Amino acid sequence: RGQQVSEDALREIGIRVSGLDRLAGTISAWCTDTGAVMKGNDDTDRGARLVFSPKDDSFQPAAPWPLAVYKPNKKTGLASWESSYKRFLAGESLSAIALTPEDGNGGTKKPIMEATVVGHILEAMVQGRHVPLLKLSQQSTSQLPSEQEWNELGRAEQEARMDVVTCVKVVNTELLRPLVGDDLIDKPYADRSEDEKATLTRWYECLKWYSALRRVHYTAVFQSSPESTTGSEPNVALKRQRGS
Repeated sequence: RGQQVSEDALREIGIRVSGLDRLAGTISAWCTDTGAVMKGNDDTDRGARLVFSPKDDSFQPAAPWPLAVYKPNKKTGLASWESSYKRFLAGESLSAIALTPEDGNGGTKKPIMEATVVGHILEAMVQGRHVPLLKLSQQSTSQLPSEQEWNELGRAEQEARMDVVTCVKVVNTELLRPLVGDDLIDKPYADRSEDEKATLTRWYECLKWYSALRRVHYTAVFQSSPESTTGSEPNVALKRQRGS
């Protein structure tokens, strides 16, 4: 799925005009047409998917990732991810935050990708902050990793000799090289087809969740039921993967 701008998100940032539904549709279409929002690979044939339960909305890591580095901005005293994190905890949607990111001086800057906001919030978790994982997964416009994708990333770690938990610097392209091949990784962005771009985008999204959850030793739960994020305790074909 590509990112969609909702009417509620526009209301959250103070837009009050008639025809708000048409405006939301126009913005969403523009984002997709111009590439402002990359579409993920909406692959539904990869079996059981990562799911979260209501208890995960109070998930608190036992400790920050030992290799996490807190880098505050000199002007604001806050790290680049903190504004998104605080706004999300305060009840703002991912879409609203992406449309009006704060510039650190009391104003806003140009919109960012919703996936970037998700990355900010996952970084907060890696830094040891409480994160409502179920809420985050329900608002995210991309699918969560499947069990197959999770296992393939584990295999890629071994082949690339790059452990996301113990490596200070993980080079995403090199970690994904065993999964997508040298030709795609080495091909210039402008020369990649839309399908190739979507494939890489999908893997980057999976890796973002995979790395963050493993770094806080979260025990991943996978469920084969299509109703995997309804807010109820997952109870169909459950499988667990420890994030150690």
